[in-house]
Amino acid sequence: MRVEAKILYPVLKQIEDGFYAWLDPNEDGYATLSEFKRRFRTPELKYENTTGLHTTLIYHTGPLPDDPVLPEDPVQLSALGTNVECWEDHKGRSILVLRLYSPDIEKLHNQLVSQGFSHSFPDYNAHVTLGKFEEFNPDIVRDMNAYLDAKPMVVEFQPKIYADSIN
Repeated sequence: MRVEAKILYPVLKQIEDGFYAWLDPNEDGYATLSEFKRRFRTPELKYENTTGLHTTLIYHTGPLPDDPVLPEDPVQLSALGTNVECWEDHKGRSILVLRLYSPDIEKLHNQLVSQGFSHSFPDYNAHVTLGKFEEFNPDIVRDMNAYLDAKPMVVEFQPKIYADSIN
């Protein structure tokens, strides 16, 4: 069960295992991302389960801030899917991400940073991890970006900030 960040933080503070906060797409957002994944099925790419799709707000390791003021849950939140990129994750795997443009998501991230949280990567880039490549295929990335250029994608998110410990 996922618990809202404001309720869970006192428990996480006692555990000291780090802090992870994220947003989940709403029903329309899941449908949009699912349709995008369906358009580009290929054996080289193992997609994330639809219910696992999310965008990270903060991935903080180390001691937690003492008394942060956590952001209010957003009323409505959406992001523009700008392009697809292949990144290397912390395990050395090639992952496919959909980069997002959203001043509102950026603002939530910056609010967490202003309260003493740090992010595991110094240059925060809002994104949704779509899947992992078994074998990288640049043609898939090119085709996905051509599609996004022709048909911009808006991803809508639930009006809740979720959080958990990292471990």
